[in-house]
Amino acid sequence: MYYTQRHPEEEASFISKITFFWLIDLFQFGHNNQLTVNDIYRVRRCDACGNVSKKFYILWNNEL
Repeated sequence: MYYTQRHPEEEASFISKITFFWLIDLFQFGHNNQLTVNDIYRVRRCDACGNVSKKFYILWNNEL
């Protein structure tokens, strides 16, 4: 259901992002149904493992 859709945080307002209000639909669906892998939102490109690990590696090396 959700996995094929665009991630709702990408279109959420500032207030919705800081209050996590964009998750309400998933919470309501999970309250009424058992969640499966197909119900989870697609990972945003900026949060993908490859992007996050590159940023982490750069920051880690700058600390040393």
